[in-house]
Amino acid sequence: MDYWDAIDYILDLPDMERFNAGPSAQTMSLETMKALLARLGNPERGRRTIHITGSKGKGSTSTMIASILHESGYRTGLYTSPHLHDYVERIAIDMLPVSRFDFADGIEEIRQAIDEVNQSEMGPVSTFGAMNALFFHLCKKNEVDWQVVEVGLGGRQDGTNVFESKDAAVITAISLEHMAFLGNSCSEIAREKAGIITPGCKVIVAGQNDQLVLDVIEEVCAESGASLIDVGRQFTVTPSSHDSNGQSFVVGTAQGAYNLHTGMLGLHQLQNAATALAVAEAITAVAPEITLDTIRDGIANAEVAGRIEQLTRHPITVVDGAHNGESMRALMSALDRHFDYEEFVCVIGVHQDKNLGEILQAIKELEPKILIATCASSQRAMPPEVLARAAEQAGIPTRIAQNVGNAIQMAKEFAGPDDLVCITGSLYVVGEARERILSLPVMHK
Repeated sequence: MDYWDAIDYILDLPDMERFNAGPSAQTMSLETMKALLARLGNPERGRRTIHITGSKGKGSTSTMIASILHESGYRTGLYTSPHLHDYVERIAIDMLPVSRFDFADGIEEIRQAIDEVNQSEMGPVSTFGAMNALFFHLCKKNEVDWQVVEVGLGGRQDGTNVFESKDAAVITAISLEHMAFLGNSCSEIAREKAGIITPGCKVIVAGQNDQLVLDVIEEVCAESGASLIDVGRQFTVTPSSHDSNGQSFVVGTAQGAYNLHTGMLGLHQLQNAATALAVAEAITAVAPEITLDTIRDGIANAEVAGRIEQLTRHPITVVDGAHNGESMRALMSALDRHFDYEEFVCVIGVHQDKNLGEILQAIKELEPKILIATCASSQRAMPPEVLARAAEQAGIPTRIAQNVGNAIQMAKEFAGPDDLVCITGSLYVVGEARERILSLPVMHK
């Protein structure tokens, strides 16, 4: 089996990510995931685990935590989703994506177990389930010390929620998302995400905008005998300097003040860094190689493509996967804070399940010269005509482009050399934009 054989194999499995479907079409239960791992000898066990959920910031926070562990000398596995270009991006060993060779070998090694579960009363296994199993299998094969696992969707019933115990459960900022699956309020969503808390683990929760979210998490911690670290209440974050290349800041904790720097842009990344720092402090008893220097280096060296990432200078072109109102507000704030430009051109494409009202209101506050509504090559993409109609009703000047390539060309026609073009919305749009602007090979299916 070569890499493309492996990709064809996992994409033949049911896949909720690539296809638009409601809750009734969920394709793989948590019990099926556990049955698959049991057939593989439970490779998720035998190493220290940090499990991360939240509505926004979980990818950046996961990467910062893994980077700190890596800088501390621990062999570290990092699991994130979705990918921008290539499935190998989802599984990193020591901060490097696994090779296509190792990916294909791993799928070959777990294929029999997947087929057996599919043929049993427990099936079917989904694409995401196969990727979960592959990550745990490769962590065991590579003798990883720490595995940092990002939840796919929610928490309680997510395919990664397979641990009887873990060292830390991390909950980043919670906002309204995937309401058809997770609940109609932030507190309902918080209860689903708090489902990753296991008895006795340390729970690190990022600052929240809704007190009811904290109330739910505190309740679950009390029920589980888990200790809670509330970053919003117990840590202070003070920005010190910033430009388009990064930002410096100070995080104050009970253990002292940390002078830190990150190349990631936006005030929200400072909160993500504080959360990662809180995790590092919380696990030092079982990770004694973590030091002030490794925390500082880990946060400074952490990078996540497609998150307020500048691709060109004249005009400035920035890509970011802001997919809801709160993340769009954070993006607009970051553009205003970190970049000097004359006029703003916005290219956006979103999935069909998104609340356009809050997203468009956030964009409107930056007074775009033009909004170009587009869509990625995904069955879940909202038709650009629908997006354009909502933007026009919100009072934003709008044009339509039927694909990301056409949208980029249109943006070039509207943007002068001193303007800023932001390409945002779904990560599928960001991935296609990066491929075109950076002349990357199209490596995904």
